[in-house]
Formats: sequence, C-alpha cells, structure tokens
Amino acid sequence: MRLVIGNTDQHDCTLQVASFALAKRPLRERPVTVLQVSRPAPSRDSLVSLLTWAAERAVLPQQVVLSQVSTDTRLRAANWLQARGYRSADRVNFFRL
Repeated sequence: MRLVIGNTDQHDCTLQVASFALAKRPLRERPVTVLQVSRPAPSRDSLVSLLTWAAERAVLPQQVVLSQVSTDTRLRAANWLQARGYRSADRVNFFRL
C-alpha cells in the first residue's frame, strides 16, 4: 500500500493523509510498503519525528519518497534515513537494503 502524506493530485495512491500526525494511524494499522511525502500540512510533528516513531514500532516501509518537501526537511530526513541503512541515488527515493 502506498501512503501519501500531503496535498497531491496523485490518483495512484492507496491512502492519503494531510499531515505527519495523521499518518501514524495508517502506518500502525495497515501494511504500508511506500511512504511518500508531498507538500504536507503544518503539524506539531516533523518528518524526522514521524520516521523515528515508525522505526521504533517497526512499521517504517522499505521505500520512502521525499517529493516536494523543503530543502532543510529533505536534508534532515535524508541523513536520518541513510544512518539507518536506506540508500538513494537521487536523494528523493530511498530504499532499505
């Protein structure tokens, strides 16, 4: 299942939520294989805090896509993902090896 966080016009996603806080429930309750972040709504949670939360509960997907997020958010998330074994050729699509 593909979970998209943010406002996007993609119609190929299985589930879409507006913010990081709202993404926790589907991550916890459904088998998410791809987590895509695209223009998320402002939230009390950050992308790195969501990734940390998901990793602690062993629900972090094999693929994380960081599309249309701010440069500093992308950099922090990319460093976090790479430190935990994810790899990327373009710093947008991250795969756990």
